[in-house]
Amino acid sequence: MSAVTILGIETSCDETAAAVLRLEDGQAAILSETVRSQVEAHAPYGGVVPEIAARAHADIADQVVAKTLEESGLALSDLDGVAATSGPGLIGGVMVGMMTGKAIALAAGKPFIPVNHLEGHALSPRLGADCPFPYLLLLVSGGHCQFIEMRRVRPSTSWQSFCILAFRAVRRSREQRRLAMQRAINCRVRFSTGQAST
Repeated sequence: MSAVTILGIETSCDETAAAVLRLEDGQAAILSETVRSQVEAHAPYGGVVPEIAARAHADIADQVVAKTLEESGLALSDLDGVAATSGPGLIGGVMVGMMTGKAIALAAGKPFIPVNHLEGHALSPRLGADCPFPYLLLLVSGGHCQFIEMRRVRPSTSWQSFCILAFRAVRRSREQRRLAMQRAINCRVRFSTGQAST
């Protein structure tokens, strides 16, 4: 099997991210990645504000993609496709990532690959690691938590790639969101200064 190289774009919440991945001989490798966080922009509000997130994605998505491609040493012509999160997520941010991905794919004459945000999380343990099917996964993302049995990579015609074993909707009060956001900022500061304790 020949190598497949994909540019991936993720904008479903409060981080703008892009990565270039290569799949060769059944092994995935991340050639480059860039992540820009919006934590500090949302901190005063005690949680993610969808409109602020969408505007921030629109402001920097092209820069994040350009930096990622530059660091990979590849050009658009070297890609086999462009993927972007297609939901679920904050609709404004998802639309920015999808439109960015579609525009790049169209301009480069490459296929566009819509990616389910939760399925991307669920399959990410297999990136660069030997993680055979089936495996059990705790998926905590946005306003929900799931225990999932991952069975296989989903063919395009089937949704039977995983079995949701448990699901819980998570709703936080404004104060809980504010405290969680403050903890995230404090943790980031400690990591950036080399203090990894919490």
